[in-house]
Amino acid sequence: MYLERIVHLTTLKLDFERNYVREQKMIEKQVNKLYETRRAYNSYGNEQFQEWLLQEDTQTTPDQELIIKHRYLDMIGRELDKVEPTAEKQSIVRMQEEQQRHQDHIRRKLHLRRQIEEEWKTKEMLLLTKIGEEVKREARIEEQRQKGRKLTGSFFKDQESK
Repeated sequence: MYLERIVHLTTLKLDFERNYVREQKMIEKQVNKLYETRRAYNSYGNEQFQEWLLQEDTQTTPDQELIIKHRYLDMIGRELDKVEPTAEKQSIVRMQEEQQRHQDHIRRKLHLRRQIEEEWKTKEMLLLTKIGEEVKREARIEEQRQKGRKLTGSFFKDQESK
């Protein structure tokens, strides 16, 4: 994020410098046009001004540098004012996404827990059914044994009585 801001501010500075150079060239063209059409006055002050504008390596005065710096700072300030609300929005969106992920995670855990509980209930019911069947089978076996004992007991009594 910090690197992006530096790149953004550097881009702004370069754009500002390009615009400044473009403005200077436009002023130069306007002065040349005035000079060519002989609208410029031949006074000494105007000639000095024209020569100063046409110099390639014009030295800026401290006042001009201060004005340029203030323009640049104003432009950066406006861009930062645009970026800060965007950063706030991104932060809010990130928080919402994190909250959504957390809710999804909890929802998945609850679903998994319900699924496991259902599986356990099913297994428990199967086990209880098997136990019930086993108890019934054992009861039938015991009943048959008792019938067999009665039959065997009555058979022996019949044999003894004869």
